[in-house]
This record gives sequence, C-alpha cells and structure tokens, in this order.
Amino acid sequence: MKAELLFDAAQKWAGGITLHTPSLLLVRFPASSLNSLLGNARQTELVYQTSRSFTLAVSNALIASRKNAVSYIEKTRTTLKPYLGERWSTAWAQAGFPKSTLRIPASNTLGVVQIVRTLQSYLLANSAQQNTLNGATAAAGTLVTGLDAGTTALSNARSQQNAKRLIREGSHKDLSAYLRDSRKEVESAIKPNDPRWVDFIEKTPGVLHAPEAVSALVEEPGVPGHVRLSFLSSLRAEAYGVYVSHGEGQPFVHLLTVHDTVADLVLTPGANVRIRVKASNAAGQSAPSPIAEVTLPVTLAEAA
Repeated sequence: MKAELLFDAAQKWAGGITLHTPSLLLVRFPASSLNSLLGNARQTELVYQTSRSFTLAVSNALIASRKNAVSYIEKTRTTLKPYLGERWSTAWAQAGFPKSTLRIPASNTLGVVQIVRTLQSYLLANSAQQNTLNGATAAAGTLVTGLDAGTTALSNARSQQNAKRLIREGSHKDLSAYLRDSRKEVESAIKPNDPRWVDFIEKTPGVLHAPEAVSALVEEPGVPGHVRLSFLSSLRAEAYGVYVSHGEGQPFVHLLTVHDTVADLVLTPGANVRIRVKASNAAGQSAPSPIAEVTLPVTLAEAA
C-alpha cells in the first residue's frame, strides 16, 4: 500500500476505534497506540523522502561536475589533435585515451577522472601544447577534486538513504500489522453488514457495491451488419449491458446483456452507431463507459 493510502486508512481506523471503543469494548488495540505508530510512520516517511531529495541534489551536482570535466576533455582533445593526430593512435594513450578510441566515457565518473588526471600529467610534461585561451591547460586539479568529492558525497547519500528506507519500511510494517490485528478484534465485535463499519473504513465489507465503470471499448467490424465488441473486465461486475445510439444526440437504447467481456453485435449494415457499456451486479449499474463510434460494414470487403 502506498504511504499516503496507508496513513489515511490508519487515521480513519483510529477515528473508528475512538468512537466505538465504549460500545464495542475494544481494549486490545487502543487508538493511542495506533496514533503513536502512525506518527512514527509519518515521521520516518518524511525523513526518507528528505534523504531522497538530498541524494538527488548530490547526484545532480556530480553530473554538473562531470559535464565540466567532459567539456575540459573535449577542448583539450581538440587542442592536442595537431600534435597527436586526428584519429586515435598509440600516441594518444599517453594523453589518457588508451583504448583505441578518442571517445569520452561521459557518464562514467571514474573514466572521466582518469582521463583528466592523465591529461593534466601530459600537459605538465608538454607545456608547449597547452592552450590557455580555451582552457586546455594542466591546471585541472579542481575538476578532479570536485569529481572525487562528488563521488564520495553521492556514495554517502545513497548509504544514508538506504538506511532511512529500511527504518521507514519497518515503521510501515509495524503500522500495517497493528491495523490487521485491530481489524480482527473489530470483526469479532460487529457483523460484516453493520453500518458502524463506515466509521472504520470507506465501505461496509458485508455490503455489495456497484461495479466500477468499464474503462475502454474496442470495436472490430466483422461480416456485414456485425461488429465485435471487447473490453476489459470491471471490478465487481457480474454482467455487462450494451447500449447503442443511432446518431449524435440520439438516446442510448439497451441492445443486449452479456456475461463476458466480448459481444457480437448485430445491427443494420451501413449504420453509423455509437456504443457504450454499463457493468452491473446485484447492487446496481456502473457509470457508462466511454463511447465507441463505428460504421457497420455493408460488404465483406469493408469488413476486411
């Protein structure tokens, strides 16, 4: 269960316990204990989400540092091409490109650091090849320092985030377990169709509710005058009523009821119809589905 859904459920349950403890004699799982667990779970969730935000900020800072280092490598690579060649050769290995390519591993912090360090050493030894105007110099120590510090900071942030995640998961499990045990006590005190359930949860467990609406329809014209209708099943549905309208603004008329999620509709060939479905059970009907519009084929060629 997502954190906010869990917290909302716990808060409502605590309200139900507070309201009905005197009449139901609920003594094993008091609201005060539940509220304490809820408060702890909310706090650990906040701490964890804060650590996630911090980790993201540290990660973004490292990415920015890496981009600066990659930019330095690109400028220095361009500066050194007149000396080491337009394409890779063994001469480039001494400048930090030892793997038969001048490609920069832009997303690999360690690889970027290694190239920057080697370039720095190379330019110190070959000062005449430096280009101060575009920043291709041996003074690249701050780039390495920033990347090393950023890598360490990100590792620490991730470690802290993982520790806070484990604490957060533990508090959520404690809260969920308390809710489950408390529910068993309530279930032993009242029947499934007792109206007092709505003070604990959103819906009375012993009362049947109307099904969810069908979310989408798929229509496939078949042989002349036929269309195959299909849709995803609806929660709590026992049957599906298919309704058809013969034109914009015309009323939807019940055509048939099916107990599956497919139906073969027989209508007038060439007719342009609008179709929608309502799921149903003993409690009533759902809201109507979105409308599907289709023109019934007149010939087999149109169906194909």
